[in-house]
Amino acid sequence: MRPGRSVAAIYMGVKHGDREEADHLTTLNTLRENLLVLRYWIAQRLGVNGEILDHNLLWDPLHSGFVSEEST
Repeated sequence: MRPGRSVAAIYMGVKHGDREEADHLTTLNTLRENLLVLRYWIAQRLGVNGEILDHNLLWDPLHSGFVSEEST
């Protein structure tokens, strides 16, 4: 699996058996990134200032990507 693979390609790999499936770590990190985007979108729709969101990102549990135990 090459780095930076698109969300659509990962989804298609999971959905269709004849497509290349992403490794679990890539899939998990893609989900994490998408959850962050969704939470930011909802917060902005509720009126939270973008600067506050950016400042608080450092303490967000989804901020840091997951890494494999082999790479630590």
